[in-house]
Amino acid sequence: MFKTGKNINIKANMNNMMNGIDKKDRKILYELDFNSRQSFSQIGKKVGLHKNVVSYRINKLIESGIITNFYAVIDSFKLGYNSLRFYVKYQNVTPQIKKEIIDYFTDNKYTWWVGSFEGEYDLAVVVWVNSFHNFFIFWEDTLKKYNKYFRNQIFSIYV
Repeated sequence: MFKTGKNINIKANMNNMMNGIDKKDRKILYELDFNSRQSFSQIGKKVGLHKNVVSYRINKLIESGIITNFYAVIDSFKLGYNSLRFYVKYQNVTPQIKKEIIDYFTDNKYTWWVGSFEGEYDLAVVVWVNSFHNFFIFWEDTLKKYNKYFRNQIFSIYV
């Protein structure tokens, strides 16, 4: 499993990132996001460009830093896990307590990903559980330890 052990601050302005990208590049990015294993010919047919042009544009997107990495997206459900994410807003938290909370989630066997943010929520966590019962046990243990530091929690279940 992938776990982020460091505090990650994300401050990105999507409008600045999308400047200079035309409609064809956006369509190419959409197709890559939908299925990055498509051939340049397949993408070209969908966006109305020759495969050589698609290859050239993808290489330009890589060189410009718009495409920075390629990775696999794992379907947790096919592995027998439900994927849940939740967001937390802190209250009355010192830097030491914040680190302790992040370490708690990072070291937990159910945690798949942890992200620390600035904004509406301070922490995002994705967990994989093979039953909702296991999640509720995990969450009850979490609240016993840290509920006094959580001002707000939002949950979403996705598969």
